[in-house]
Amino acid sequence: MRRLLALALCGTLALTSPVRAQEIIRRNPVLGLVPVLQNDVIEPVCSAAMYQTLIRQPDYYILPDWYMLERLEQNPARWQSDWVALFGQLKEAEYAMLTRLEASAEGPRLVGILLKSANPPQVIRAEVLDTDPGRLSADCEKIARRLLGHTERENFQNPALSATLSVLVPGAGHLYRGGADGILMGVGFLGAYLTMAYLGFSDAAPQLSRSQWGGLLVLLTLVDVVTAYFLAEQK
Repeated sequence: MRRLLALALCGTLALTSPVRAQEIIRRNPVLGLVPVLQNDVIEPVCSAAMYQTLIRQPDYYILPDWYMLERLEQNPARWQSDWVALFGQLKEAEYAMLTRLEASAEGPRLVGILLKSANPPQVIRAEVLDTDPGRLSADCEKIARRLLGHTERENFQNPALSATLSVLVPGAGHLYRGGADGILMGVGFLGAYLTMAYLGFSDAAPQLSRSQWGGLLVLLTLVDVVTAYFLAEQK
């Protein structure tokens, strides 16, 4: 019986091994980020922000920025309109992202496109985003995510609900509004509340009366509720 089970197992592995091999060799598509241009000159802040955003995502393999400059002969402006020649220079790239910082009547704006290698190259997505020098880096990160089709996660928008949750459960309002800061503050308030509640009923705690410990808990709760209300984004 054991031999029959072993033979059945070996047969199953033999049948599934080609599928497993395909999964192992499957790779992410290769994307080349052409440096961001402003008046046909590389804009370093935006280029760096977009590159850092792209290398943190798991869906594409991003060609190194130094390699892109080398392949584009230190002259990215030359390839902005000749997409066939662009993919000719980047033979390993299946996708390319081009972005320009342009002036308009309303102010500066970012114009970006995501191209797919084909004959002729295909425009997969195009985005236009108004910006200003004060938030250029953040907007460059945003347009990079949008070009990849990643939707922006919006924070919770109800400050009153955020404050109410913190009244009911310490730190819950911060967890509700989300984000890394919300999670850290929520866990911090909850931990501080539990610690102070424990010390208030412990004989080894500092010499404070029950009413004093209660006052500290009320103060902590007020800080939790107020910060949960004002830090919740309301759009």
